[in-house]
Amino acid sequence: MANSLSLDEDTVVDRISNLPSSLICHILSFLTTQEAIATSILSSRWKPLWILVPTLDLQDDCRQEPISFTHIVYRVLALHIAPLLRNFSLAWYSPCNSFHLDAWIHTALARNVEHLRLEIYLNGQDGTEFYNGRRFELPRSFYFCRTVVVLELFGGIVLDPPPSFQFPSLKIMSLCEILYRPHYSFSMLICGCPVLEDLSLVRDGTDGMINFNVSVPTLKGLSIEFYTYERDLPDYKLEIYAPALEYFGFRGDLRNVVFL
Repeated sequence: MANSLSLDEDTVVDRISNLPSSLICHILSFLTTQEAIATSILSSRWKPLWILVPTLDLQDDCRQEPISFTHIVYRVLALHIAPLLRNFSLAWYSPCNSFHLDAWIHTALARNVEHLRLEIYLNGQDGTEFYNGRRFELPRSFYFCRTVVVLELFGGIVLDPPPSFQFPSLKIMSLCEILYRPHYSFSMLICGCPVLEDLSLVRDGTDGMINFNVSVPTLKGLSIEFYTYERDLPDYKLEIYAPALEYFGFRGDLRNVVFL
């Protein structure tokens, strides 16, 4: 049967540009912010679309000067006008004044961010087993975000919550090799997550924690990885109270863990 539509070999049909703007923005949300901005050169139709995408994925390029990339981040945040920020991801591997990081995180919080991912190594990743460079302490405004549903923290981040706070919408949390200061800050954080359903912990023995008390009545999934890079370590005490738990995964050296 003959085709009802025939095109010359040199004919190009741009079907994507004819889609509604909302659908194109949804497609762009699967790209990094740098890639989404690059699409603005395609045509005048595409030029303003990236600023409406409800996703920002900002990744520090170590090959650039930190000051130059800092300017780029401020410029992107100033142009971006999506009222609701569904996803905000910041990966930073260069020296940076904490004032800038605080400002960027505060901007994400002010736009009712739902998925917040922070990966911060202010001294870079030096190739050793664990990070021992300068740490970044999260701003106080972070602990009062009422919209975040998914939270991921990686690297040289200090967790030091205030005496009273709450993440009323937080359901999924992942904490990877961050520093808990003081030692009971982890328990304080858990107490401020009344609807938490999934928790993932990755620690390397340098976070200052010995006793882990996971007491979350709503928790359904718990995954823990204990990495040890020293020969002589104290016994870690792990106490779990999670009556709704459906999945528990553990990876590490059981010789250093006491289950209560």
